[in-house]
Amino acid sequence: MKSKKNICPRKQIVAYLMIISLLCLCCGCIKDKNEKECVKRFDTDAVIENEDNEHMKKTDMSFALDYKILLLAGLTVFMLSMAKNSGFYFSTIDMADGISLELTRTFYALGLIIAGIVNDKNRKLGAVLCVSTLAFPFALLVLKSSLESSIVVWILSYGFFGFFSVYRVVLFADFAGKKEKLIWIAGMGLMAGRLGDAAGVYAGMKLMDNISVLVLLAALVFMFTIFLFVLLFQKIYTPIIVSAEERKGIEDFCRSFLFSPREHDVFKLIDEGLSNTEIADRLFISENTVKFHIKNILRKTESKNRIELLNNYERYKA
Repeated sequence: MKSKKNICPRKQIVAYLMIISLLCLCCGCIKDKNEKECVKRFDTDAVIENEDNEHMKKTDMSFALDYKILLLAGLTVFMLSMAKNSGFYFSTIDMADGISLELTRTFYALGLIIAGIVNDKNRKLGAVLCVSTLAFPFALLVLKSSLESSIVVWILSYGFFGFFSVYRVVLFADFAGKKEKLIWIAGMGLMAGRLGDAAGVYAGMKLMDNISVLVLLAALVFMFTIFLFVLLFQKIYTPIIVSAEERKGIEDFCRSFLFSPREHDVFKLIDEGLSNTEIADRLFISENTVKFHIKNILRKTESKNRIELLNNYERYKA
């Protein structure tokens, strides 16, 4: 058994700061969501009416292909991958003999399954859990004096890597699904991630013998990555004000296909990019009821799926 070296207090401070800042980010996202849900649950009808008046009906998830957002997404995924890989080089040197590769891969496989389910239900939560993987290298640095604790955190980190891997795919798959003939975009998340992996591994290998510099570099990469992630999160998931003309377009589309009032509500949320579960939560109905309304909407518009429905809506506006 290798003897443990004393950890530099400065490195511990950096690690604690990184973990605290990430926890604040996660808590902020959850708090924002809870506050919105709380308001909606007091008076659903009043809130829906207020949203109509303020035209807060659409998110950037339904935008036409925006290359600036696409570039931001690619850079964010690149930095996420670089931060993850460079960080683990100052955490794993003394644990090689205590880790089973098969066991960690098992947790990784389980994490992929859970991440797929979570992202299918709620894209925002999946994104936040993805970025939370960046805390594990710093947690391992803090716990480095305890081999057993480090191994447990290491195994858990492999479970969370599932969210990291799924996010890289889902983010760009969502972009590709917004319009026809954009399937080529779907693989860009993996490409940006692999480039980031290479940059992180290169930095880790070059600075492995100088842990203080590596920790400082990882901390700087971490902070820049969080900055990019917050920008991307706001652009994709935060509601924005749209013009009265665009709002009227949705109403005319629904009226032309004889949507019922509830189908009208469901279609507006489909246009916002919400999943069936999120629509059910927003309208306080069951997911089966949402599926029933969507089936009727697709039948009335002669659409095969959501993508074709939104494409039909875009052609109607044109």
